[in-house]
Amino acid sequence: MPLNHLKAYYKQIIPSLTEEMWVKMQECAIVQEYKKGELYISPGEQENHVTFISKGGFRYYSVVDEKEVVCEFVFENNYLSEYESFLRRTPAKIFIQALEDSTVVKFHHQHVQECYNNYPLIERFGRLIAEKFLIDAIDRMNSLLSSSPEERYNKLAEEKPELLQRVPQYMIASFIGVTPEALSRIRRRLIAC
Repeated sequence: MPLNHLKAYYKQIIPSLTEEMWVKMQECAIVQEYKKGELYISPGEQENHVTFISKGGFRYYSVVDEKEVVCEFVFENNYLSEYESFLRRTPAKIFIQALEDSTVVKFHHQHVQECYNNYPLIERFGRLIAEKFLIDAIDRMNSLLSSSPEERYNKLAEEKPELLQRVPQYMIASFIGVTPEALSRIRRRLIAC
C-alpha cells in the first residue's frame, strides 16, 4: 500500500515515469512505521534518507533555552528529511518527531545518488523536491520576519485547516511564535469577528 501511494505521487509529478525506473526505485525503498511520539532523527545523528510520508505526520523542532520551538509540520504526500544533513553529510541540527502513527517510504542517500546518475527523470524529480524544501524554508522565514502572529495563524488556518485539528494547540502556538495563552486570545478575537 505505501509503495502504491508513492507510485501514484510520482506518476502525478513525472507522468513519463517508466516501469523500469519504478522497479529500480522499489528495490531501493524501505517502508517503515513510526509510532506517535517516536523520533525520526535527533541533533547529532546524520540524515541518510529522504522520506515520503504515506500516512501520518511529523513535526520539525529545536530546543532553545530548554523550550521546544516548532519549525514545521509535514503530513501525507510530502517529503521529510533533515535535508541539510542529508546533502552535506553532516550531523542533524533539529529533531523530527512523529505526531501520529505514521508510515513512510525511505530512500538511502547512496540509492538516491545512483538513481540520479542513471535516470535523469528521477534526478529532475529530486530537484523538484529540493526546490519545495527551499521554497517552504523561504516562506517560513518571510512569514516570521514580516507577518504578525495573528496573520501567521490566519494563513495556517486558510492553507492547512486540517492541521488545526491534527496538531496540539501548544505546538501551533510555538509554530506561529506565541505562547499558548496568546494563541487562545488570537482565536477568541477571530471567533468574535
